[in-house]
Amino acid sequence: MNHLRLIDILDSNLELFSQFDHVYLFGSALSASGLSAGSDIDLLLLYSKYSDQLVSGCEQISQKLGNETGRVVDLTVLGIDEERHVGFLDRISPHYRKIK
Repeated sequence: MNHLRLIDILDSNLELFSQFDHVYLFGSALSASGLSAGSDIDLLLLYSKYSDQLVSGCEQISQKLGNETGRVVDLTVLGIDEERHVGFLDRISPHYRKIK
């Protein structure tokens, strides 16, 4: 699967990310050669306000996208302020793509 097909799948499932303010795809899924056998899908999900619904939302995201792609979906979930503090995007820059 190439990264453009993966982005199409993510775009067609944007409703899954309704509880999150920002969603980024990163990691090997963005490599020019696409996803190799056994590669997972790495997503960074950022929220502004924590709720218990975020946990069930993450489970739905992992399950639905995993079923559609046949890959393990690895979610990194951070508050917006927490991401700023740890500089996650700065550390992976420019190797990410904003989905939402």
